[in-house]
Amino acid sequence: MKVKKYRCQKCGASNTQKCSIAYQQGVSTGFRGETSISGIARLAAPPTAPAPSRFKFILAICLLAVPILLLIAVVLFMLEGISVAPAVPLLISGYLFYLLVRSMGRRTHIAALKKEYEQDLDLYQRLWICRDCGHIYEVVESN
Repeated sequence: MKVKKYRCQKCGASNTQKCSIAYQQGVSTGFRGETSISGIARLAAPPTAPAPSRFKFILAICLLAVPILLLIAVVLFMLEGISVAPAVPLLISGYLFYLLVRSMGRRTHIAALKKEYEQDLDLYQRLWICRDCGHIYEVVESN
């Protein structure tokens, strides 16, 4: 299989390479596990994946912690009557529900970010970099 060489659209040099290959060649792991990245690899780095949603984690905490906190609030209310002590578990429960509702809104935002990341990754597969001037450009294959 012959690898096509593309000329840089900026300087005309033929010293070009796919960004994904330039990145792989420019990243190395040292003896102690530290990673070093060359300058060209920094330019040719792939897009960063979005952080995963914490919705399931927060939901699990709410399902486990809220009933226990409410039980503690009821016991404290029965032991001490009307005081500040039963309010503390109720406030913690309220805060956990707040986190749950907030993470529900972020789920749709993260889904949109994931779709955008997949599009960026698809584009990244078509990007080339000039090893002389560092210009990055898209190569569209024509059949």
